[in-house]
Amino acid sequence: MKKTKALALILAMAMLAVCLSGCALMMASVQVKINDDCTGTVNVRAGYSEELLEYMFTPGDESETVTFEYNGKQYASLEEVKSALQSFVYEDETYYGEIVTSEFKNLDELNAQLVQVELDPSMTETQMPETERKTTFRKGENGVITMDFQMKVMPAETEEPAQEIPAEDKEAAEEMADALLDGYVLLWEIEFPAPVKQTKGEPVGVSIEGNKLTLDFMQLSAAAQGQEVVMAFATKDPNGSFTDVLPSKWYFTAIEAMADRGIVNGMGDGTFDPEGTITYAQFCNIAAKTKKLDNGTENGYWAYKAVKSCIDAGYIADRGVITPANYDAAMPREAAVAAMSRIFFAAMDGTRPDLTVTEQDIPDYNSISDSYKQDVLNAYKVGITQGVDSNRTFLPAKTLSRAEVCQLFYNVLTELDKAD
Repeated sequence: MKKTKALALILAMAMLAVCLSGCALMMASVQVKINDDCTGTVNVRAGYSEELLEYMFTPGDESETVTFEYNGKQYASLEEVKSALQSFVYEDETYYGEIVTSEFKNLDELNAQLVQVELDPSMTETQMPETERKTTFRKGENGVITMDFQMKVMPAETEEPAQEIPAEDKEAAEEMADALLDGYVLLWEIEFPAPVKQTKGEPVGVSIEGNKLTLDFMQLSAAAQGQEVVMAFATKDPNGSFTDVLPSKWYFTAIEAMADRGIVNGMGDGTFDPEGTITYAQFCNIAAKTKKLDNGTENGYWAYKAVKSCIDAGYIADRGVITPANYDAAMPREAAVAAMSRIFFAAMDGTRPDLTVTEQDIPDYNSISDSYKQDVLNAYKVGITQGVDSNRTFLPAKTLSRAEVCQLFYNVLTELDKAD
């Protein structure tokens, strides 16, 4: 008996029937390298793991002859397949499939090529979620290369033919579907000519190391089914990350350092608004990103998750329902400094033994709200603040600018880095 094993019919079975060693069943990547002059290369790789191929050629019984079909061709043995396909290595595992390399002379050519790129030719066979995406690279007059990325993932099919997933009940079928998705690695790996940072969107499925940006499409798909993902990335402006943060300003170093850490992204239009008054929402977003807490949009409010994280952690007082009306309000100095004390005091305790500040050393200590007094005093003791003048005056009701808050966080993080 002759049996042809088609990929769509055996992937889910393979996940359960084969004891894999942790490697992906299928791996596909688009590797883009952009040079200083905006020329470069696009390298598309798509292939199957050796373990998956071996499973495909395992007969069900002694009378069975197994062949493998790929791109309309049939192969009679594992070695025949491996010799016909191209191989590449990802994370010490070898994959067999196709490698296609092309060049581009400018970013317009790159944009056109990416429209045509399909991460894997067999995705339509495996009932992966349908994805719409648009990627646009540009180079500004200041030499900054930007990448705008939009992706919409339609919900995956919830019902599959019984013969493709031999599960006895719905729960087992769902577990098998999850295992199937875990068997894929789908990546975009983009190497810019300069350090890159994310300037818009949530960092879901995003990894940045210096010049290299990696987008994990499986993470993006899981987080964005039925929704649109909008993200933007940019290389570093030699004159600064924001058009209104000039190198001559006192806050330039702090804001640039916070931007490089991915903690602040500005106002979304290339500006930072350093002189603007900090709000509870903005402060919470900085604090949540600094402490790697949950942050992002929920219930239609961009700062919802960050605010909730800071309330749950005890950094700020609960001001009621998390809406712009309650948390886009200006944050007084006492609330901001007390929050920083709650965030950092334990880590900083003992870093400034030279500071022996008492209540009597702060002229307006009694003007501080009772709920903030001890936290503010702790902030003085570890050097988060020393007041606004040589007398250590605090001015609890005064507001802080966005630049001042960045400077405070930068000072603390710098001290903690030194302590490490």
